[in-house]
Amino acid sequence: MFAGVVAVCAETAIKLQQQIHIIDSFCCDTGMEINMDKTEITVFRNGGPLRRYEHWSYRGTQINL
Repeated sequence: MFAGVVAVCAETAIKLQQQIHIIDSFCCDTGMEINMDKTEITVFRNGGPLRRYEHWSYRGTQINL
């Protein structure tokens, strides 16, 4: 089973990773899967490069930016 579209917003990198863990738990409970080929993260800010700690993963796989 696949969900059509899921969007998640967070104010910090840590909060976004926590939400990704919640989605993982939901998927485990319901038998749903995430298509990592279609999964992306977009970071909105007032400029500048990503910080060192701004990377996210799902089940050990880094999510594309």
